[in-house]
Amino acid sequence: HAVPPSVFIRVDPWPNHVSPRRCARYNPGMNIRPFLDKQPVLGERVYVDPAACVIGDVVLGDDVSIWPGTVVRGDVNFIRVGARTNIQDGTIVHVTHEGPFTRPGGLPTLIGEGVTIGHGAVVTPGVTIGDGAVVAAKSVVASDVPPYAIVAGNPARVVRRRFDDETIGRLLAIAWWEWPVDKISRNLDLVRGGDVDALERAG
Repeated sequence: HAVPPSVFIRVDPWPNHVSPRRCARYNPGMNIRPFLDKQPVLGERVYVDPAACVIGDVVLGDDVSIWPGTVVRGDVNFIRVGARTNIQDGTIVHVTHEGPFTRPGGLPTLIGEGVTIGHGAVVTPGVTIGDGAVVAAKSVVASDVPPYAIVAGNPARVVRRRFDDETIGRLLAIAWWEWPVDKISRNLDLVRGGDVDALERAG
């Protein structure tokens, strides 16, 4: 299904929902590496496991978690990962530079907010994964994933949508992942339960 680009995360180099901090302010055990003049930028409360690796032009939004064996490599283009996204063990996220077989500007990779990527998945260059999506373990994501879709397989295909289109539209408008952390904490049961009416009323 075609998905309007407006539903995806912002792609400016310094998203305004990220509090930019250099890796020196984080746990020295985190495997955060520069590539040439590009250094990863982490939001608040980000966790990168010491056995994972984040390289180059990568921005991780607030509360992102990157688990053992995962490689997020923004060497020849950029990677953006939205807030509250969980990238599980052994996942590979990559990009491609501009060339005769790519589009102008190359192929950056964009992962939305509140996304879960399962163990051992591969996210290929140029893919956009919409907010709230779930990528099953061992999937190879070679095309864009709509918001709140569940995808699986090689290549990954939509298995089903997590909610109907109306509910997805309401959840995207609520954008709970952009709430202050104290509001998320107060309403965590609602977030987990998917009660859209209650989320719209949440204070």
